Amino acid sequence: TVVKKSKVVYHLGALGNQALVTDLPAEAYVSNALTTGILAALCDKFGKRLLFSSTFVVYDFGTLKEGKEANEDMLLPDPRKYPMHAKWLNEAETAFDRYVSDFIDNKGKMGKTPLEFVSEHLLKNPLPPADHRMLGQNYPLSKLLAERLVLKRRNGIVMRVNNVYGPRQPEETMVPFFIKGIITARDGSTFT
Repeated sequence: TVVKKSKVVYHLGALGNQALVTDLPAEAYVSNALTTGILAALCDKFGKRLLFSSTFVVYDFGTLKEGKEANEDMLLPDPRKYPMHAKWLNEAETAFDRYVSDFIDNKGKMGKTPLEFVSEHLLKNPLPPADHRMLGQNYPLSKLLAERLVLKRRNGIVMRVNNVYGPRQPEETMVPFFIKGIITARDGSTFT
């Protein structure tokens, strides 16, 4: 496999389009969490380092106060503020990790496809109601679940990055927004 031949695996992909992640939750959890867990398990199996790019959006599930710095010791989701999300995530971690282990042990030959497994899991374990203060919950929850699956393995490292730029990124996100503003600005105008 590619993992076996690598020294380090850099995992930078995700389904991040907010509309798609909201409209297709099973696909989001397959893309962002389950496949990440499988990749982490393969890296662990072959003794390879995995560098996983998560997102700063996971801090939406914290209790960060204005002016305070986020750090890796923050419990996410904060069980005092988001008890249903914390419980859901703990249960999802157990189920997804079991699927990942079986997937590796069976070399991918499973009775259920990843999409069937996640769809069934979400049907039996519905997501908690969305918090009205968040743009959406599937993206940060799927990335938090992925983080947990990566950190269960001995060779995983998680980075929480923001404002990454790449192909097919929606225009309303920060980097394209600023680029468009700079390109369309007129001489002498200000851009804020």
